[in-house]
Amino acid sequence: MQVVATSLSPEAKEASTLFPAGFTKSGSKLELAWETLQKATAPVYYSFPVLSWEGTNNIYHQWLKSLFSGNLGISTQDHSPVLDKIKPAFQVSVLLALTGLATALLVSFFAGIHFSQNPGSLFTQVCQKFLYILDSIPGFLIALAIFAVYLAFGGSLSSSLPPDGSSTPWHLLLDPALLLSSLCIALFVIPHLSLQFTRGLIEQKDRFYHRTAIGKGLSPKRTLWRHALPNTLAPTLTIISEVIISLVAGVLVVEITFSLHGIGSLYTNSILTADYPVMVGLTLLLLLFRLAIVALTDFTLNILDPRMKTI
Repeated sequence: MQVVATSLSPEAKEASTLFPAGFTKSGSKLELAWETLQKATAPVYYSFPVLSWEGTNNIYHQWLKSLFSGNLGISTQDHSPVLDKIKPAFQVSVLLALTGLATALLVSFFAGIHFSQNPGSLFTQVCQKFLYILDSIPGFLIALAIFAVYLAFGGSLSSSLPPDGSSTPWHLLLDPALLLSSLCIALFVIPHLSLQFTRGLIEQKDRFYHRTAIGKGLSPKRTLWRHALPNTLAPTLTIISEVIISLVAGVLVVEITFSLHGIGSLYTNSILTADYPVMVGLTLLLLLFRLAIVALTDFTLNILDPRMKTI
């Protein structure tokens, strides 16, 4: 028997590499059908997902139903409720952030008052240059430097606070790791707030109302406290709200550096261990925190400056 070699088209040769030999030898009709299938284009609606309602017995509906009832689910790592893991971590993080933020606000307020009243003094110029340098240093380097000093003076690599949240706020404040962590948070915030607050006061001192008040006999100090300071609080409050929202990243860095069992450490561990219920619960908590800060800022600005109220 003599085998006659037939020449195949490029599409048929490609098909012969994808399918068994018997598939391509079945005749020219099959080859033609394969070429037609390759040239054909799918309808546009093939690109859209197919939606179908499968009832309420699905994981997403159950999760939403539990969420509205205050249940964030069960952790996949230790099978404990997510809320039981978030509460002690939330206590540590809130106390850490509030201590550092309160310290930063006090230092920034008095520094801005002094810098604006004595803009040409040597102390003001040196402090402002130091704040500019401190503001340019990454936060993790500041945390590592303070942690190195802490270790040099006999500090421990691990925090003495129990991870179950059994410590009282007073014991938390007495913990050296948490105090140094609060110092790190304050150093993150002080340069930006102090420089912005000083710049706002200096701009208000150049306004005509400030010069008019001084021309009528008011002392510069009284004019500053009575007129310039209230007009500076509105833009400064907006900056403070942005700083509070961005503190989440700083708290995360500090908690990991000082081994504190806060929200930052819990979030990092949930990502590394793929603990999705804890991850989603913390994400929702941070989202609500951001919305609350924005709403509180708008409410406070409307009280400080009625001109900002919208009709």
